Amino acid sequence: GIGTTAPAHPLDVLGANTAVGSGASQLAVFSTSAYDTASTGGSIGFQGKKNSGGDYSENAWIGGLKENTGDGNDAGYLAFGTRPNGSAVAERMRVTSTGLVGVNTDSPTHHFHVSHNDDSNVTVGNIFDNSVTGIHIAKSGSSDGAGSVLKFSADSDTNQAAIAHIQDDTSGDANLVFY
Repeated sequence: GIGTTAPAHPLDVLGANTAVGSGASQLAVFSTSAYDTASTGGSIGFQGKKNSGGDYSENAWIGGLKENTGDGNDAGYLAFGTRPNGSAVAERMRVTSTGLVGVNTDSPTHHFHVSHNDDSNVTVGNIFDNSVTGIHIAKSGSSDGAGSVLKFSADSDTNQAAIAHIQDDTSGDANLVFY
């Protein structure tokens, strides 16, 4: 234990609470990389045994990294990574220095930006915050075609219980269709 003589875990770090932005954390992870290299900084890897032979594999990762290469510019971002089977850990979510959150993108352009490049659905759960001024949902890719971009449904059976949907046609125009 650090700061304690009676740790409850393999590593306990105890210290006084500090204000966000004070520069005085209970635990600091430093990088010795050059200041003029983007995406460097402190990180934590989470590992576990991956097979009966006792080999370890990094399963997930969190990094507090420098957002730029500027001398004296300390803008940073927080990145979260996970590892699919048979691949390396890859960034899955980022919170930029300005507070933008990106899922499956390392360059979010909105407060909450979800990106994907396949035909699967992006599902947003119930939103109870009436202060939300709008939700921007955009179809990935540049090709036109008759496909639903946004569908409003009465229940989870979106094929049978659709109330309305916005569909793009082959000319690239959007049509609002009611049932």
